[in-house]
Amino acid sequence: MKQVTQGASMEDTGSSMIGRRGVFGVVSGAALATAASVATATSASADPGQVVASGGHVVDTAVADRGGIKALDPGTTKVVYLTEPGREGTFVWRAGDFSDHAAADAREGVYIVSDSSPATDGAWVRVHDDRLNIRWFGAVGDGVADDSQAVQGAFDLVEFLVGDGVFTGLVVYVPTGLYRMMSQAVCQIDNRPVDGVPGISVTGDGPQSSYFVADESNADGLIKLTSNFNAEVWQVYGISLLSALPADSATNNGVALEISSSLSPGTPGFGSHRRRSVRIENVYIGAYANGLRDLAFDGNFEKGIYLANKWWAYITDVYINGDTPSNMFTNFYGPRQPDPSEIPSEGELMKYELTGRTHAIHFKDCYSPVMTEIYVNGFWRYGVKIEGRDAGVAPNDFEDFRIADSFLVGMDVAFEVWHADDLSDGVHFDRLHEPGGAISNCHINAHTYGIRLRLHRQVVVSGVYFYTPRGRGLANYEGLPSALFLDGADDITVIGCLFLEPGFYLDQDNATCGIRTAGRVTANIVGTTFAHGGIGIRTDGDGEGSVTVTSSQFVGATVDDVWATFVPRVDNAGILAEAYVERKGGDQPGSQHVVRSSGTGVGSPVRSILRSERPDYATTSDPILGDWQVAGPNASGTEVTASVIRTRLHDNADGGEVSGLDFFALGGGAQPVRVAALAGTAADGETTLLLGVQVDGGLSVRTVEVGDADSGGPGYRSLRVIN
Repeated sequence: MKQVTQGASMEDTGSSMIGRRGVFGVVSGAALATAASVATATSASADPGQVVASGGHVVDTAVADRGGIKALDPGTTKVVYLTEPGREGTFVWRAGDFSDHAAADAREGVYIVSDSSPATDGAWVRVHDDRLNIRWFGAVGDGVADDSQAVQGAFDLVEFLVGDGVFTGLVVYVPTGLYRMMSQAVCQIDNRPVDGVPGISVTGDGPQSSYFVADESNADGLIKLTSNFNAEVWQVYGISLLSALPADSATNNGVALEISSSLSPGTPGFGSHRRRSVRIENVYIGAYANGLRDLAFDGNFEKGIYLANKWWAYITDVYINGDTPSNMFTNFYGPRQPDPSEIPSEGELMKYELTGRTHAIHFKDCYSPVMTEIYVNGFWRYGVKIEGRDAGVAPNDFEDFRIADSFLVGMDVAFEVWHADDLSDGVHFDRLHEPGGAISNCHINAHTYGIRLRLHRQVVVSGVYFYTPRGRGLANYEGLPSALFLDGADDITVIGCLFLEPGFYLDQDNATCGIRTAGRVTANIVGTTFAHGGIGIRTDGDGEGSVTVTSSQFVGATVDDVWATFVPRVDNAGILAEAYVERKGGDQPGSQHVVRSSGTGVGSPVRSILRSERPDYATTSDPILGDWQVAGPNASGTEVTASVIRTRLHDNADGGEVSGLDFFALGGGAQPVRVAALAGTAADGETTLLLGVQVDGGLSVRTVEVGDADSGGPGYRSLRVIN
């Protein structure tokens, strides 16, 4: 009998089956294409008894199950169509030793051994295009049956084929369905050839169609893709990974998606390829339950995505949900400052001690990861953590990272870049680690830290709008929760960011911070607005660092109004603010916009400009326009005012107002006293000035009178100290 396929004889096309894809046993597209269904009528052009598959492909017969294929005589039948639900497809008899192939394909998705011939003589081989459909391996996709072994079967075959030398374009296809996983499916490539870059994909029909759901009993996770190298190109696209556990369950469903390598940084071969080793795109990770609300508020993975020892990983268009049954963002006190007596006890606070969620996305020793358009929502200990080597391990840290156009909302720490601070061989390293990083155009709303940069350098934070951390994971809010926490970070630029929403300020050690520093920090803060209450910037670093603030605005009202007063806190690191703005008094008449600078430490200049918006100059009964004050803690830690410059109006009744200045200095009392004044009158000779002289380490203040014209010589006036 002569089998006919699109006019070509099997004798003519048989040699085309043995080529680049010979190890698959795949018939080329010109010879046979995968059939989707079988026509019930025979073709007029085919021999009697032949069955015509859709598309005009001719097979010898059709069978209802794999047992029917095994029972066929390969001596008389060469091409067969399988109609078993989910496993439909065309199989062709291939002579040769297929014992290893059959052993790797225990689920008979691609290779089926005949009952009458051993696998060493040949096998029935599915016609396919390198896409391994998990339904071929027995997956049902009804949300009830355990499909984990079927997915594992597909992965087992991928592992074999890569080791056998076929490493391009392998796809594990997840068609539309809900696939319940009682255990984790692992694809472990430990036998890859030395040459070549295997490309392996797990691809679905979209996160709204192709679902993996971890059974309540599954504590390991859903998908793990791992290897002994890191040059593979792994892609995960168009699927959802769901947890069936309640959010407050005492157990968790492990890691939704892991892609890892045992070849760590510093090992020969790490990062030796020229392509991204991981691409994750169009993926949803969250919860599965019966009710629509439960889909949003249940679910309990330990980690959403875990990547280890990967090169230039890329994650985009990914949504990871980890909410709780309670509203994550309810303010306890509304828009006003809490009174300490109103703060709930520790037991009444939402402590977020859930067994499950540690990381929504966790990078460990990954070189230059990139994230765009990701949305992480709800409670996780970390939203995104990029982590270097462990403490005590030789330095093999990552370089560079990027995150842009993303939302990180509701977790304890939204985004952290972390390096250990000690090395082996007795060397203590508490300064800087790897360079490079950018965080741009993101929305960040976390409970304790919005961004924490630990021992990283040369990072740009731009266009990020932060919402004030609540600190609700901490007892009674304490611990200085900070929107941006620079922990031993260096060469940091913060530009064009917004620190928003009312925070809390109970005292200097119990308040929210916009930016806080610890350890050695150098940072430049430009064009940034602080409108969140609490402490705008607090530096707790050592004296070798510096924080510079320019062209920035601090906006706050009084404690009795809406927000806490902005509290600038400086130490040896110093803050030089050449032009920042503090607004006091809200929208009330007489509110002031103060453009000022302050600094401490050697060489930190103090300059100020006072701008007051007063529409009522002609009618006001208060001649005082505003103060510029220099204040700070004394030796005992008490906040004292050292000096005051006060602006005032003179003759403000007829439109001919002139301004004056009063000078105050701290003498022997607790409050500064007026020591001099400068009035803008025509009688220049009556003008007095303030002269400060350093005497034996103390400040001596004298009033200086300007003499008459030419009293100091032609063109000069004399100065006289009044005792």
